[in-house]
Amino acid sequence: MAGPVAHPPPDEAGWLAALPEAVLVVCDEVVAYANPAARVLFDPSSRTALLGERLTRLLPNDGTATAVRLDGSSFAATTLSAPTHLAGRPARLHVVRDMETEAALREGLDQTRIDLLALSGRFIHLGEQERRHIARELHDEIGQCLSAIRVQFAKLQRRTDSPESLALIDSAAGMTERTLARVRNLSLQLHPPQLDTLGLAAALRWHVDQQRDLHDLDIRLQVGRLAEPLPPDLGIAVYRIVQESLSNALHHAAAAQVTVRLGMQDGALELEVSDDGRGFDAGDLCGRIYSLPTLGLLSMTQRASLHGGELHVTSAPGQGTQIALRLPVPENGKHDEAASDIGR
Repeated sequence: MAGPVAHPPPDEAGWLAALPEAVLVVCDEVVAYANPAARVLFDPSSRTALLGERLTRLLPNDGTATAVRLDGSSFAATTLSAPTHLAGRPARLHVVRDMETEAALREGLDQTRIDLLALSGRFIHLGEQERRHIARELHDEIGQCLSAIRVQFAKLQRRTDSPESLALIDSAAGMTERTLARVRNLSLQLHPPQLDTLGLAAALRWHVDQQRDLHDLDIRLQVGRLAEPLPPDLGIAVYRIVQESLSNALHHAAAAQVTVRLGMQDGALELEVSDDGRGFDAGDLCGRIYSLPTLGLLSMTQRASLHGGELHVTSAPGQGTQIALRLPVPENGKHDEAASDIGR
């Protein structure tokens, strides 16, 4: 170990020390400065002994992309170098990156993404199960109780002659009827039975009809040839994405017209939902990640990713919004549905 040891000016030493990459400054082939990351990388035991080491001991010029620690162990590395000055003397600055550690980190990040996607899928699946359970309870338990109350009110109406009593009974019967209709609608919104019995196209037609009547909005639905029956999870994913897209168009975009197109292309479901609403800056989504419309878009993107699909959002202020979805459809257990084209 030999050679001069110098230190960079304080302003340079500050930012060099803050870098996460290993930095060596070499004068006359001898290490004259090593930032903390370099000391950890090349000498993890003492972290102090790099100064004065010859560069060829740490970075052998043998044609291999390897670096050598002071204990003799080697690791795959990439090195970038550039001329510089240190204490007024010519020098070279070397940035060394440990490729093995980076590869392990990337592998860990990839596995984390896979685990998070699986967890997200589990939550979505459990959420749909809970929706189905609540829908069944609303329909079978509360709905039947309200129907029985309605029958009892009808009996009272036939047995009562008092105008005052009849007025109260009529009022209570009307409230029961409205509550029953609301409970049935909530049950259908939570999980439309058409999705299980008639398929995705029928469920979408029902939902579009409901939204068109409720909001007096021009919603046009075009359904082409589909590979029905779809896997249940795939069908509910597309249904929820359409549901969320229409909700955004109705409640956030102030749209007057929405067009929903669904069909098959090259073994994949292709969905497009476009509106003529106020639009937004699609490039600003990350800055508004926790706003309500953006949370809806995030949910749609998660559902698409869970099934190996892609969802793209195109929008600009004053130019409406277009949501495009493409989902691969598994080959097993499907047959063609007769084509239909509905534009209302």
